[in-house]
Amino acid sequence: MKQQLFIVLIFLLPMLSWAQQMQSVSINWLNDGVETGRDYRVVYPVFKGSVTHRDFATLPCYNTTIPVLSNQTIKATVEAIEADTLGFATEHYADEDILTEDFQVRVQVNRGVAHLFVLPIKKQGDKIIRLKKFNIVTETVLSEDNKAEKTVLHHYNSESVLNSGDWYKIGVLTSGIYKLTYSDLQNLGIDVDNINPEKIQIYGQFSGMLSEANDIERADDLLEDAIKVVGEEDGAFNTDDYILFAAQGSVIWRYNPFSGKYEHKNNIYSDTTFYFLTLGDTPGKRVAEAITPTDPPEETFTSFDDYATVDNDLENVALSGKLWLGERFSIDTNSRQFVFDFPNRLTSQPVSIKMHVVARGVEYTYFRVKVNGQEVIDSSRINYVGSNSGYYAKEVTKTRAFVDDNEMLTAEVIRETDDLSAVGWLDYLELNAECNLKWRQGQMLFSNHRSMNVANVYRFVLSDVPQNGVVWDLTDVTNPKAISLERTETDVAFTVQGAVNQHFAAFDGTRFLSPVSAVKIPNQNLHDIGNLNLIIVTPELFLPQAQQLADWHEQKDNLISKVVTTGQIYNEFSSGMQDISAIRDFVRMLYKRGNFGSKPGYLLLYGDASFDYKNRVKGNTNMVPIFESVESLKFTTSFATDDFFGLLDDDEGFNSVGDLDVGIGRLPVSTTKQADVALAKIKNYTKASQAVCRDWRNTICFVADDQDMNLHLNQAQSLVAIVDTAYPELNINKIYADAYFREKTSSGYRYPDAHEAIKEQVDGGALIVNYTGHGGLTGWSEEHILDMPSIRSFDNYNRLPLFITATCEFSRFDDPLFLSAGEEVFLNEKGGSIALMTTTRLAYAHANIALNSRIYYDLKNTEGNELPRLGDLMRMSKVPSNTNFLNFALLGDPALMLAFPKYNVVTTSMQTLGGKATDTVQAMATITVKGEIRQNGAVVEDFNGYLFPKVFDKQSVYETRANDPRSFKQDFTLFDKLLFTGKSTVSNGQFHFTFVVPKEIAYQYGQGRISYYAVDSVNYTDASGYYENLVVGGIDQDAMVDNEGPDITMYINEPGIKNNDAIGKDAILYAQLSDPNGINHTGVNIGRDILFIIDEDYTNAQVVNSYFLPELDSYTSGTIEMPLNDLSDGMHTAAIRAWDLQGNSGIQQISFYVKTSGDVGLNNVMAYPNPFKSTTNLKFYNLSGGNDLKVTISIFTITGQLVGTQYSELSDAGEEVEISLNWQSVVNGGGDPGSGIFIYEMVVSGNNGSKEIVRQKLIKLAD
Repeated sequence: MKQQLFIVLIFLLPMLSWAQQMQSVSINWLNDGVETGRDYRVVYPVFKGSVTHRDFATLPCYNTTIPVLSNQTIKATVEAIEADTLGFATEHYADEDILTEDFQVRVQVNRGVAHLFVLPIKKQGDKIIRLKKFNIVTETVLSEDNKAEKTVLHHYNSESVLNSGDWYKIGVLTSGIYKLTYSDLQNLGIDVDNINPEKIQIYGQFSGMLSEANDIERADDLLEDAIKVVGEEDGAFNTDDYILFAAQGSVIWRYNPFSGKYEHKNNIYSDTTFYFLTLGDTPGKRVAEAITPTDPPEETFTSFDDYATVDNDLENVALSGKLWLGERFSIDTNSRQFVFDFPNRLTSQPVSIKMHVVARGVEYTYFRVKVNGQEVIDSSRINYVGSNSGYYAKEVTKTRAFVDDNEMLTAEVIRETDDLSAVGWLDYLELNAECNLKWRQGQMLFSNHRSMNVANVYRFVLSDVPQNGVVWDLTDVTNPKAISLERTETDVAFTVQGAVNQHFAAFDGTRFLSPVSAVKIPNQNLHDIGNLNLIIVTPELFLPQAQQLADWHEQKDNLISKVVTTGQIYNEFSSGMQDISAIRDFVRMLYKRGNFGSKPGYLLLYGDASFDYKNRVKGNTNMVPIFESVESLKFTTSFATDDFFGLLDDDEGFNSVGDLDVGIGRLPVSTTKQADVALAKIKNYTKASQAVCRDWRNTICFVADDQDMNLHLNQAQSLVAIVDTAYPELNINKIYADAYFREKTSSGYRYPDAHEAIKEQVDGGALIVNYTGHGGLTGWSEEHILDMPSIRSFDNYNRLPLFITATCEFSRFDDPLFLSAGEEVFLNEKGGSIALMTTTRLAYAHANIALNSRIYYDLKNTEGNELPRLGDLMRMSKVPSNTNFLNFALLGDPALMLAFPKYNVVTTSMQTLGGKATDTVQAMATITVKGEIRQNGAVVEDFNGYLFPKVFDKQSVYETRANDPRSFKQDFTLFDKLLFTGKSTVSNGQFHFTFVVPKEIAYQYGQGRISYYAVDSVNYTDASGYYENLVVGGIDQDAMVDNEGPDITMYINEPGIKNNDAIGKDAILYAQLSDPNGINHTGVNIGRDILFIIDEDYTNAQVVNSYFLPELDSYTSGTIEMPLNDLSDGMHTAAIRAWDLQGNSGIQQISFYVKTSGDVGLNNVMAYPNPFKSTTNLKFYNLSGGNDLKVTISIFTITGQLVGTQYSELSDAGEEVEISLNWQSVVNGGGDPGSGIFIYEMVVSGNNGSKEIVRQKLIKLAD
């Protein structure tokens, strides 16, 4: 983010720098929070307004801010005023192990603001002391070293070396000297005979995983390595010539001066490192001779430090974080052996062994290690995992030294526990040994930690070296140096200047390493990217879809968009290897160079993620990697986040610390079909069409869980208050679980009506669906008010809401073993959501509501003179940052805007039937409303289309039921009683509509509401608005009394079908309803719904209000069109009953016959023209369309004499069948009987022998 300047504070703060200030704080403690999940149950304390800090995990903090200068920080102390004592056991809270005997304070300074986090609880023996009132005493002081914030200067190349020439990517596994031969180059397709070997170049700079911290310098683009080309002197690359280069494998060893040992680090992202071969335009970089120091050596070494490890990353036991464990210990495997060979080891010197092990169980677990039968690590205890501990497993690390006379060391790891179900894992064994500096066959790597003092000169003596032995200094692996050797008959010696992490390679040419892969790659140049707004990162698999989306944003939003692949990023920013820091560094380059311009940019990750970077899990989904936390075993501090890619300032990045600088979203797709679905949904969401532009865009729905003393309901209510105040044009729906009847089932308690209400809301569409409460991988709440079957059945493709889910791990998209509920919502090809702001791990109610509230405060924050896009909402809501916010992710397109209507709908007048202005609507009154479509106060005169008004009665008051013992009854209100919905014409930006108020309303007076949605029928721009300056109540005494019910006409499939006609099992019912006083179709009165009754079963009548469509510019009539599916064979009746607005009812019924059995079924058989002269057509409706038919038509006189017969065979006959009947062809050979009345018999036969026979009259006219 841009550095903000606080101009006034520049003058004020120096005067206040050394003054103490005090802030008094009172805390309102709430009931403990409880979160449960797949493998955990976490209990944590909560107070009103509390936040979290990464150092304190679930424990609640009080947060305040103080402005400071860039070279200042804050010292803070806590003075207790009032506290209480909790006599809880030490395992009561998940993170009690963090508590100390003091009230802890943390200070974070960022962008001129000091953020103070006070932990108002401490431990005192086996009790917890929590503050209720306290003072924070602060003092502004100079920061450490009295220096301003560190600025890291980076130079970015304007062009990548990969931009031109032929490039070949070479993969290696282990560290050492590698050889490329004539045939190796030839196999790459290089014309070896015609190359100049002096121009052979190799690039690559791997020296371990990239730093997560931005302030650590790193190479920009690929660096050239020094190599040796044997035989290049003659200007040709001959068959016996070859290339030698030093390469670093994926496992890095570094000397730790604090432990005095070499320590290894596996590369968590890749087992293969890469180098790049090219034929340059200039001579390549070659291995130079090392400068031999002339000073006498400080020390001579005849031994070196050898090291080895067993560290097999086989299993991520908690499916989270960076920690992968190796061999498993269980009831049938309590010991494992590992062999380490240290040739020429100095057996008189101790060997260091380090063990890291993990265990999960309800009893203590002990690990010990024997080497060659000698116990070298005694019993090491791992604590059990408590039920509320927040841990999946616990760990221990032990280091010991021992002496053994053998070069070969067999280590046995032994596990002991009384818990038969317990499981243990070895993470690694790490050994350090001192060995004689004696030649090992072919090539060897060696170092000695005592040679790392850069001020000294050291001498190494290597024995038993072949005469052709060579030593290279690999301290700088990109610039190896050939060392000048002093030779004796069997030994060599050399002198070097000391260096940090100094190490060497010795080789004699008999054994070189070979690459494991080599492939030609296309040119690329990410460093040449210019100004842009949106960057899309995708794997090659989804490149077509990503490019289509980028093109769509350019055309639709004028957003300059660029698509890059993960492979391209890795090639230029991490030497060809997967590394998430490479993606961040790429985005940071664009940010630091100003490529995003004056507005925040957007990063879309087009592909799913996985906790498994290396494809060890079957069906892995590591398309675009995600940042996994260092912590894996503790649920309360383990996280996965995409925020890492947007932490771009110099002091940010490490362990995902910092504030977002770009808006980030992800499409969690893992197949091309899913990628197509996501693309299609995004395009359709903003499509200018009648199907999409509907009044669902005016609705926001809040769903709340029960339990926790109404915590989740009250959180929802607080969000409602924000929306109701800031965005009154939105219609608010509330689905509070505790307001519904709870029933007990064999699977536990359920809220069937709440479950159905959520399904209806999503299918009906909403701008936002917001949930607060408990949840998990499979849905919402313990009662499953939203579950997987419902999610998969969502059918709202044209009405996609944004889901905001303030609950635990609803969208844990980095688990390839399970498709989470949130992912199901997003990937639903028939609907679901357009995006989710959702959680990926354990989240806490007090932090959830903080972020959730920020989203609504910024919902229409016109930063940059336009409405925020989804990425902006996430970015703004996460600043200032909070540890818990890292578990919130945007699954969706960050550059997409919510579908807010563009214009405003304004009411200009409201009049009674006599034309009198009024602000009150009474029962039975006829009201006319007039208004306009406006933008910035001016009428939009070219707006022509339709208005869809909704007139609401007074708010209803509901009471929750206190279904759960941890809840209590509570009232809430809702505008949910509709007096009128209609459809009116908008012409040149102006409209009017008339409606009648139902007779049966509550007559007490109160505030009502009109909600508007309008759409231009030409270009499909839309508008929304509201009007609340009206009172609803009383009755219009002058209204005309009506005692007649509505007129109803109805038919099935088409108007020509009559009573008792046959239809198929699937049909459509049509009805026309009219009444001079309007049709009651809003459900505002009990018992006044439009009902559909099948087979006179009134007890199971279906409410069909939602199928009623008012006629344009009329409140007196409307139509119903509804499907009739899966009807059984036989005779049926269908009836519609409806009421007018004065309480009068009408009913209409028709009969019909359903024919589905067999493969023949006829309906609407007719001859036309009839009468006819020479030719007529026999037409019928084939109820079993798509089958083969045989049709026999026989003509008879009225006395039964056969006149003639016509045969027809129809293949794959459709639903409508028509057969031409030529009179002369039928009667040919039988004599023409002339004109008159005849009978035709049509026999229709199917493949399975089923048959239908129809007989009807036929009138033949004289020719």
